[in-house]
This record gives sequence, structure tokens and C-alpha cells, in this order.
Amino acid sequence: GIQPIRLTVLKRLGLLNEILAYGAKIEHLHSLTREGKTVLDLKYADFNSKLYGIGLHRDALFTSLYNQTSNNINNENENISIVTNANVKNVAMVNGKKGSYISMEDGSKDGPYDLIIIADGRESIRKNMKHIKSYEKKYKYGCLWSIIPDKKSDFVNKKTLYQKLDSAKTMLGLLPTGTSPKQKDEELVSLFWSCKVSDFSSIKSKGLEKWKEEVYMLEPKTYNLLNEINSFDQLIEATYSDTYMPKLYDETTNTAFIGDCAHATSPQLGQGANLALVDAWVLSNALQSSINNNSRTVSTSMHAALHKYNEERKWRLRFYQLNSRLLTPIFQSDSKTIGWLRDLTFGPLCRFPPTRLPMLTVLCGAQNNGIPWTTIPEEEYLGFTS
Repeated sequence: GIQPIRLTVLKRLGLLNEILAYGAKIEHLHSLTREGKTVLDLKYADFNSKLYGIGLHRDALFTSLYNQTSNNINNENENISIVTNANVKNVAMVNGKKGSYISMEDGSKDGPYDLIIIADGRESIRKNMKHIKSYEKKYKYGCLWSIIPDKKSDFVNKKTLYQKLDSAKTMLGLLPTGTSPKQKDEELVSLFWSCKVSDFSSIKSKGLEKWKEEVYMLEPKTYNLLNEINSFDQLIEATYSDTYMPKLYDETTNTAFIGDCAHATSPQLGQGANLALVDAWVLSNALQSSINNNSRTVSTSMHAALHKYNEERKWRLRFYQLNSRLLTPIFQSDSKTIGWLRDLTFGPLCRFPPTRLPMLTVLCGAQNNGIPWTTIPEEEYLGFTS
């Protein structure tokens, strides 16, 4: 989903109206146990009446960003080429040459470049850059997910990210997702079924109908959605991991790392894509500021921009990484005790003002680097509303 801080970035890029046309407005996070007891009940408007999130198909976001980039290149006659189907394997310096080079799968090198930005997700070529410090922890739990037409409008009009929970081992998530460039006439819902990664094969071996029965028994309202799933091919196997980089850039090769390749998390806070887009915005501003300083060489400008990007992003990213790490076993683990304690305490915490406010600020992406009861500047999370 798209949170307010990311909507502000999209407005600055001139894409907000297009994204709103594709997406589905989300006003409410509502989680219930199998028995119907409230675990989470948080509304954006309780933090600020102007705020909301957007459920969005990835294809809609990519298409909007790609078209905007292509239009800018064509309209401004920029000397920029977009190369697709290029399997980059590494980034390195070449002896006796200035700038950085990218190494291709076939062994060829391309360059030199003054700056390289890596934004290739959690399975990143960062791992091939042996001098880069990074740490990764894979989670036992992942999910099966699918994006399904909601032909009976069971969920698309509720403006709610809805979750049904059975202890900490089972979670069903349903997110209205709007439309996509390829499905403009169908309102979509994203369905997430939490399970162990090691159980993917056994779930399939038991058959599709057995899995659909389990989902239906947890939430009977999914009946019509489940009728749209006719094969396991419609379900994507998603795995999660934590990625931590002490530094978000490499000064040797003038390489910046943004998005999941630098700070992948589990999806418990729903902030992954939001953090990635803000990464790009902050890096862009840092580059523009450094390049405009005419007293610097290109190399010095790149170093200054990368350092500024790292300083501006690292603490906020670490806050969300830590919170995601703490929340993951509460919603995805084998512990019956943790699940019982969550079901006992989270509902009251949502209603108790001193704890409700921090929960709302995290939901909205407005928390100020972990400092209790403080927020980032209003223009960052309210900027899209003006």
C-alpha cells in the first residue's frame, strides 16, 4: 500500500492524480481473531482527518513512473537511454580508468559512470560486491498472495485493510487494490495468506480446494474471491528477509543503494515501497544540491551527495527496520503464547491514548526516528493534501 509520505513524493513528481485514479483509498486497518475479537483498529483520520493510504497494483505504479520518465526524456531532449533485459552482475572499478563500471552476465563491462544506483530488490547484486558490508536474515514465514477481481464488491468498497488472525501462525490479509493498466475495468483485491516457506510445497500437494477451504473457514466472506482462483499458478510465493547495511553507499565505486536492496523488511508495517520511493527522492535532492555547488569536481559532488543521502535516511530506516523485526514474530511465528498475548493486549493498546498515538504515527509513516510522541515535519506526510 501507499502511505501518506509516499503520496507526497508522488505529488512532487506530478503523478498523484494518476495514482489516485488507479488506486483504492484505504482509511482503516482492522484486524480480528478467528473468534471476532479486535486486535488492531486504527484509522488514518484519527491521526489527521486529511490522511489516508492507497491500495495500489505494482503494475500501476511502475507504469506511471516509467511513462513519466520516458516523457521527460522525450520532452527535454535528454541524452538518456533506457536499456532493458540487461543482466548486471556486479559493480567495480577498472584498473587505470576513471569512473565505475558495471559487469554484465556475459563478462562484458559497461561504463565509465560517475554514479551508479542499485535498486534491484532483496536479491540484489549487492551480494556480489564483496567489499560491501551487509547483513541478511531470512524469515521462516512468508505468504501466498494473489491479486483477484472482486466482482461481487465484497471488499473493494470498504476502504479497509482487513486481516483475520488465528494465533501467530495464520494470517489472512485483504487489501483493496484499485485497478491496473491491464485490468482497467476490474476492481481488484490483494489476498495474502501467511504460512511457513517450508510449507509451500505441502500446501500445494494437498490440493487447491483444501487450501481454499482453510481460507474460507477463517473468513467466509472470501467465498466469491476464492471462486476466482482456479490454479496455484495464480498464487505467488513470497519470502521475507531483513537486510541491514551500516552505510547506504559505497564511496569506492560511487554507488548508492536504495529500496529493498539496502533495507528489506517483513511487510508488517507496510512501508517497504514507501521507504524506497522516499530514498529516491532524498537521493535526488542530495545530488541536485551537490551538483549545483560549482566549486566541486564531479567526483567530490558525488561523494558529498552520497554522504548526505546516507545521513538523512539511515536513522529513519533503522527505526522502521527495528519495528518490523519486533512485530514479525507477533504476527508470523509458531508461538501460541505470543499470539495469545497479542490478542489480549493489542486491542486495548489501540484504544489507550498514550499508546494509540504512536501506533497511528507509525501507520501513517509520520514517526520521527523512534522519538516517542513526535513526528516528522508535517509537509512530508501532509504535503499531498494541499
